[in-house]
Amino acid sequence: MRQTRQIITAITAAMLVTTILFTGAAVAQAPGEPVNFYGSIEDADGQPAPEGTEVFAVINGSVQSSLEVSPTGEYGGSGAFDDKLAVNPAVGDTVIFRVGSSTGPQASETVSLASVDDGVVQQNITFPSGTFASQSDTPAGGGAGGGGAGGGAEDAPPSIQEIRSTLNLVQPSTNTETQIQDADPDTPGTSVTLEGTESVRSINFDSEGITGSVQVREYSNPPETVRTQVADSITGSGALGGGDSAGGDGTGESDSTDSSGASVNVISVSDITPTSEEAEDSSATVELSVPASEVENPNQVTVVKETYDFELQQDTWSQLETTVENVGEEEITVSARAESFSLFAVAEVDQGDGAQQVEDGQQDDQPGEGLSPTTIVLGILAILVVGGFLIYVRNTDS
Repeated sequence: MRQTRQIITAITAAMLVTTILFTGAAVAQAPGEPVNFYGSIEDADGQPAPEGTEVFAVINGSVQSSLEVSPTGEYGGSGAFDDKLAVNPAVGDTVIFRVGSSTGPQASETVSLASVDDGVVQQNITFPSGTFASQSDTPAGGGAGGGGAGGGAEDAPPSIQEIRSTLNLVQPSTNTETQIQDADPDTPGTSVTLEGTESVRSINFDSEGITGSVQVREYSNPPETVRTQVADSITGSGALGGGDSAGGDGTGESDSTDSSGASVNVISVSDITPTSEEAEDSSATVELSVPASEVENPNQVTVVKETYDFELQQDTWSQLETTVENVGEEEITVSARAESFSLFAVAEVDQGDGAQQVEDGQQDDQPGEGLSPTTIVLGILAILVVGGFLIYVRNTDS
């Protein structure tokens, strides 16, 4: 009889702990009983949204939530711990979906919350034709400095146009415009300190008396799809000059490898656009910074820039003369000479076998994905409570 009571008490305790665990998790994940969406995402041409594309759920012009597409063609997931687009029904009834930004292209599908009877909804969404660029559209052998002879379209590196299309679907980390005012009148040229930027610190124009402004769109921590696409485009263009950047034994993240075996880790991408003709026509020294944590060997950091190749009659990449100005604990600052302005990529070029090591590291991180801190803490508490109770029962028996 005594053992029966103990068993019943143990079962009751376990049920209580389980109830607390799931109730706590539900409260943490769904305050205000939101409706959560996931599903496929593509355009009317059937092209899936690239990984890293940001999709937004909007009600009455108010952004309810956003998340990045991962993997390609999917946003969120059906699993209990998968990310989803959450909306609050109290804000309004009709949910619309946008991509790239809160005012970007709108999906043809909308959802009336009045017709939703579940907290988790699979909603596949379709955007206007041409919204998502396809690398397969690149002509065979048409990539700048394309690889092997006779390669098919799928083998061509991403073009500058494809990269810009992808960037248009990703929310920039900063989007600023700074009026050109000479910060150092005693020094030849026009020195401009950028305001509100993260990577592009300053531009020193060679010409005197530059006026106008400078617009900067930065992707200081670009999604993996952007890093890979830019790295593949750079290496495919031959911009690294046969891998003449410093070699070494670094094991930093690598996104692509050129024909010489040099791997490329793209750290940041910036689109710099002067608004005046005199600024556009002036050569300049551009100073950029990157987080020190992103770099294994500062001597391997280089700046690569979008350039128009008159011989190829298309945009491609060129490696700029880069100088490491300062190496600090938190950031590394470099400067590069540029004859014009467009897309700039700061990358680390490494001759080591970094790519495989990163893949191994990523696999090590996967088991912990998707577990919220609240769920982990509640799980530990459940183990402690049940364990303590079992110890109590054992002591009582003895």
